[in-house]
Amino acid sequence: MINGKITIEKLIEDFGQPQRKYKSEKFENYIFEFLNAKLEVILSQKYKSVIALTIFSKLDNQYPINCRLSFEEDDKILGKAEISDVIIKNHFVFESYNTQLGFETIIGTNNAYRQTKHLSYYYLIEGRFNNIQETKNELISQVCVTDINDVYSFFSFYDTFYN
Repeated sequence: MINGKITIEKLIEDFGQPQRKYKSEKFENYIFEFLNAKLEVILSQKYKSVIALTIFSKLDNQYPINCRLSFEEDDKILGKAEISDVIIKNHFVFESYNTQLGFETIIGTNNAYRQTKHLSYYYLIEGRFNNIQETKNELISQVCVTDINDVYSFFSFYDTFYN
């Protein structure tokens, strides 16, 4: 960590080399695969620090992935975690879109964990919903935590099950 920021060098030191990486003008994306999860790390070219993390759980019962939904709620196991009243109340993005395999919905919320640090959380759920209230208790399949409101990413169906 440099000045309290997560560096890709530290992640590579801890996790080993990523299985995939790609680069755009503004970002570098690194994909790490573990026995129980896939992790995408988005690095800002401008700030040279990690600005977003996306986690997809492979639903490994022996090594579950804990997921913090909000500051007010306890951790839940990703794959069993559901859209809650707090997420619905604090949402700023609600978008359903069609994929080759059906509809998916993204819900973005702001969570304040410390007085000086605000993070945006994006949750991916399956299905099409007419309004945010219909998503209550729907299972969360992926979570992206980001420093920057409009920078988030999710794994596609093919990324989640194929290398």
